Amino acid sequence: MDSNLSRDRLAGNKALIRRFYGDVWNQKKLELLPEILSPRFCWHEPYEADDITNLEAAIAFLKVLFTAFPDYTIEIEDLFGEGDRIAVRWLGSGTHLGELKGIPPTGRNISIPGTSIFCIEAGMISEYWTSLDSLLVMAEIGAFDAGR
Repeated sequence: MDSNLSRDRLAGNKALIRRFYGDVWNQKKLELLPEILSPRFCWHEPYEADDITNLEAAIAFLKVLFTAFPDYTIEIEDLFGEGDRIAVRWLGSGTHLGELKGIPPTGRNISIPGTSIFCIEAGMISEYWTSLDSLLVMAEIGAFDAGR
């Protein structure tokens, strides 16, 4: 493959991931998901028992998260890749203002580091793995405090 074409494709893949975090996660523009997620995507999300494999499930998951943390944003700290694989090291931050997995809002702030790996096909996210410390999220919102 021509190295310029390869560089252009990699740049386009990185731009897609910046758009995913910037527009969908940070600006809460869920209506953009059909333009970003492949119809055959698979999202491996540690908070869910099963993989998220359709648009409706992705929207439902994000609505729950954004209800619990309406100001949740993701800051990209590192973004790199090769070919159709993109890796991101990020920091997610927000305030627990809505119920999360049965835990009532605590008003506490979270700051959670994580990593994600994406597979891109035909200019869309086809597979998405997320890794983060779920226990840290629960600790930061006070889920383990006495009396809860």
